[in-house]
Amino acid sequence: MPILHILNGDMTREGLLRSGVPGEFLAWTDVFYEGPIRGDSGSEPFRQTRARYLASAGYGARDAILRGLRHQDQWLSRSSNYDDVVLWFEHDLFDQLLLVRHLEWLSRNPSAASRVQLIQSSRYLGCLNPDELAELYPGRAPVTPLQVASGTDAWRAVCADSPTVLERIVSDGPQPELPFLHGALTRLLEEYPSTSCGLSRSERQILRALNEGQATFEDCFVATQRMEDRIFMGDSSFVHIARSLAAASHPLLQFADDGHSQPEQKAAMALTDLGHDVLAGDADHIRVNGIDRWIGGVHLMGKDVRWRWDDRA
Repeated sequence: MPILHILNGDMTREGLLRSGVPGEFLAWTDVFYEGPIRGDSGSEPFRQTRARYLASAGYGARDAILRGLRHQDQWLSRSSNYDDVVLWFEHDLFDQLLLVRHLEWLSRNPSAASRVQLIQSSRYLGCLNPDELAELYPGRAPVTPLQVASGTDAWRAVCADSPTVLERIVSDGPQPELPFLHGALTRLLEEYPSTSCGLSRSERQILRALNEGQATFEDCFVATQRMEDRIFMGDSSFVHIARSLAAASHPLLQFADDGHSQPEQKAAMALTDLGHDVLAGDADHIRVNGIDRWIGGVHLMGKDVRWRWDDRA
């Protein structure tokens, strides 16, 4: 019986290919925690928007990215050719956004729901060996109508042009049917600029690591990952954030390289004087440099943005 597995990345795919688990394996790679999320997922306008952003953020050439996004959606659209579709997603922000994206897709394609099963893991799937992945396979469970409904609400809240619905979902507390979603959505809200200094949590962690003596790209990246409850960010996202802080009108950090290429692992990084002031809360990054950033469907722009995250409350 043909089985389609939708996974959280190529590392999980490589492990499953050696695990003895039957079926075909599709790694879904879009980083929904950054850039605009607008329109119907799976539509050409949605793909075009994502490809433009991902190319501008340094993830690759726009045409190649667009081909990859089309390939993913085309494979999903042929899910009726399979007797079963198994979703493999773990507990972090990257995976949970992939999960609710696919649950929302099921709400628009209800005939597929009866064939879809879900594996929710509290361990990082890409770090598991083939035998450990195979041990998870018997624990798959049919996707329930409640999971589809909750995931659909969450995805549409992420795509909305205001974070108020997303905040309400988080305020309602954890959902037993999707046990890792609450933590993931809270982490997404933490990417809004802080009321105390104008930095997102990811930006603040980079400055904090540099302030604590991590002086190279590699050391800083590793240190920021240790600050996460559930690691979700790859080095490409880290580079994009760090480069943005270095390229601001009034930079908060500086690289020792040319400022354009992907940094070597040992490339030196350092805080500027303004970086020290912002990290200490004595200056506000947004009021000094402004912002032009998408978080889901919300476009933050200018020096007096409407939405901020109060990390103290």
